[in-house]
Amino acid sequence: VEDRYFDTAREALRRRGFGARLRRSGSSVTLTVKSLTVDETDGDLPPEAMHRRIELEGPANARLDPDGWPSSPARELVDELRGNARLRSRFTIRQRRVVRDIEGGDGTAQLSLDEVEVVVGRTVVGTFAELEIESTGGDAALLDRLAGILGTSDLVTPASGSKEEQARLLMEREQTAARARRLPPVPKTPG
Repeated sequence: VEDRYFDTAREALRRRGFGARLRRSGSSVTLTVKSLTVDETDGDLPPEAMHRRIELEGPANARLDPDGWPSSPARELVDELRGNARLRSRFTIRQRRVVRDIEGGDGTAQLSLDEVEVVVGRTVVGTFAELEIESTGGDAALLDRLAGILGTSDLVTPASGSKEEQARLLMEREQTAARARRLPPVPKTPG
């Protein structure tokens, strides 16, 4: 799975609270737009353990040209957020993913373990692993139960943010380091 995250040069989508990606899996490409802010969760879980947010999907192609994508609510939102600005690639997340379906009496979910590689241009700027559980049907009781089991296992800790947020931090850290490498050396003696 390869996710290419994009925005305008002035980050119009991010400034309005959204992130967007083109996901390539095999020969298909899917546009996904997600809200960056998350709703508070109910229950006894820490707020970073579960996230509920707006997510729209639609068909697309690999080009960063919404005019060439089929009509969908996700495309319409990207058009509204960007105005007339052109889109540009920010970074790519490459994932090796193992997926398992989980069924309970109160719902269904999909558990995925992702090995993530963050790429800016042609440079890998970082890697991390992430375990996600996403509801695929029913109510949130199954997710609450699974999160509780995982939370008490000491095998995992809640992520500090979404994959997009983690990748953005790795990208920004690399950009800061690259700028520092380009600075001229400071002379040891004046004059």
